[in-house]
Amino acid sequence: MRTRLTLALLIASSAFAAEVLPSVSIPSPPPISAPPLKLKSVNTPLSVPPLKAVVFPFSPPLEIVEVLGLIDLFGSVDRYRAAVYSARVEVVRLAPRSALSLHPDEYREGEPIPLTAVDAEMLKRGLLADSSYDWSAKETCECIPRYEFRVRFLTGDSAVACDVSLSERTLRVVEGDREIAAALFSKTAKPILAILEGKRKNG
Repeated sequence: MRTRLTLALLIASSAFAAEVLPSVSIPSPPPISAPPLKLKSVNTPLSVPPLKAVVFPFSPPLEIVEVLGLIDLFGSVDRYRAAVYSARVEVVRLAPRSALSLHPDEYREGEPIPLTAVDAEMLKRGLLADSSYDWSAKETCECIPRYEFRVRFLTGDSAVACDVSLSERTLRVVEGDREIAAALFSKTAKPILAILEGKRKNG
């Protein structure tokens, strides 16, 4: 009996609340909308800074690093390089001051011998070429060579000098009154020696 009365009261209160209290509706939040993204077209051309030219140093036609025999003959890389980069070639005749002339300053120098451009170029390339010398020979001739010519590689006031003995097929590099080193010519040096031989006959 009490249960039925409680149930009747609940129904009655629900009906009363529906009539007296207004219905409450919770509005849904408005959608969040972001403004459209506006992209500006960029017509500015892409600027690339100009590339700077790279200048590599000139390499001589002769491989200085590999010709160790020539470096020993000329006494240093700098002296050999000075001969390679020389501007002109000069040849003078030598005359010994005595029968036992040994040191470079014991020779008298004559006047420069005229050379054609072809002969000067052949002398320069030949005397500075590794193949022009017989590196297998341990020593030069046992006698005292008589040097007939002095070849100078000139650039401005600087000079690299070499004495040539045709009879003993020997070249020595000199500086002042001292001999730096000497070497025997190989068979491939025949064209070079022929130029100087012709100058000796014509002299």
